[in-house]
Amino acid sequence: MSPTPITNLAQRELIRLIPRDAATVMEVGAELGADMFQAWNRSTRFAATNFAGSIPPAAEHGYDCVTVAEGFARTEHPLEVLRAAGRMLNSGAPLITVMPRLNGGMKDRLRDFLAEADLKLDLARPLAEGDGRYLVRTVARETPLRSVLIQNMILRPAGGVNDKRVYEPSDFLATIPGVHVVTAINQAVWQPFPPGVLRVLIIQRRLVPRTDASSLRQSARRGYLMITEFDDHPSRWPFIAENDYATFRCAHAVQTSTELLAHELAPYTAEVAVFDNQMASLPPERQLSSTGPVTLFFGAFNRQVEWAPLMPVLQEIIATYGDRLQFQVIHDRDFFLALPTRLKSFTDMCPYDRYLEIMAGCDLTFLPLSDTLFNRCKSDLKFIECAAHQVAVLASPVVYGPSAVEGQTALLFRSAEEFGEKLRFLLNNPAQRIAMADRAREWVANTRLQVQHYRKRYNWYLSLAARRPTLDAIFYSQMDALEAKNRHARSD
Repeated sequence: MSPTPITNLAQRELIRLIPRDAATVMEVGAELGADMFQAWNRSTRFAATNFAGSIPPAAEHGYDCVTVAEGFARTEHPLEVLRAAGRMLNSGAPLITVMPRLNGGMKDRLRDFLAEADLKLDLARPLAEGDGRYLVRTVARETPLRSVLIQNMILRPAGGVNDKRVYEPSDFLATIPGVHVVTAINQAVWQPFPPGVLRVLIIQRRLVPRTDASSLRQSARRGYLMITEFDDHPSRWPFIAENDYATFRCAHAVQTSTELLAHELAPYTAEVAVFDNQMASLPPERQLSSTGPVTLFFGAFNRQVEWAPLMPVLQEIIATYGDRLQFQVIHDRDFFLALPTRLKSFTDMCPYDRYLEIMAGCDLTFLPLSDTLFNRCKSDLKFIECAAHQVAVLASPVVYGPSAVEGQTALLFRSAEEFGEKLRFLLNNPAQRIAMADRAREWVANTRLQVQHYRKRYNWYLSLAARRPTLDAIFYSQMDALEAKNRHARSD
């Protein structure tokens, strides 16, 4: 009996719920195909069996996840299928399946139905709006399950900030058994979870007025662990200092993107953690060509101060190389207009996926940053984006120096003269440029994928919960101080 094909929707949703760091996955009843998952974790091993087959010998060692195709419900003994599949699980590992359209009675007794198969219900949600089927995640019945609600209150999307700091980490965290993620823009919709659930409210880059202390105190009293997500130096927003750094004080902890930024924020919070930006997935490997014109990519916000001193050199290089050099520019129209060539294309502010798509069609980029405190607190995100897509990088040592290996994964420049020298080298030596881009991609694959890091966030949230009394005492003390300042301000 061959594995039964499943619908694309069910296939996609089952794959998305597999724990991203699973070493081994067993697919029962249908081979979902590892290609989609391999982009997240290329070391995961998949095995497959059908509903009528025996458990493969490797199953005696257990699996980090078992998926059961929705066709199990049409077999002669669906409970036996689930029970046998559950026996393949490692301790704490999930079994994921798609339940058929459930009538009211079946929905009410889903927990009991799964218990008969020695499974404990963790998650049950509609496969899609109006679909009728349910995506179900379970664990072995005796498994202790820590329920965690991660609720994100985010800004409207701008560039890739939301993707890297909220959406992608949340997608990975949501694959951990017991974790449930809710995300909303500019609001926090209180969730009716039962007592005992660890509630984490992550407030992304919100500038908090001192007068919000009372309302945020109420959020904490509802049981929420309050975390501020912030990934830029606060000096850009005078409002933050004017409000006594309530943006950071009105939280139990702060999470950020670099060690230097953590040092800068430490005076205003009881706890700060660093989570570097990562790539959620590794793009397909490109077969780069050493012939034809070279396309230079430039896409950044607020970089005119950085690129202006380099423009005369770049203009000279354009004059020298002519139609052998072309450009893709995103967002920065002044940079685009300053390029004395017709071989250039401009894209205004665009969705993050489109930004990456344009980048991925280019050969090299340059990443200039002047040496200021604000810039030093930035992350190396642009470097890892380019490296993952095999776009050769010419960068300032500010921010990018600690990540890049000179001559191996990038070239670094410290002056306009050095910028010109190294850009010419990359243009004149395509084999070395391509080899450098390939090494940079492999560096991302080995060190800077989300799968290698997302459990650190989860473990940090659990550690905060374990220290909740101490963090609460500091939090409420800070709220008292801010509210006292508010009263004093009103009395003046």
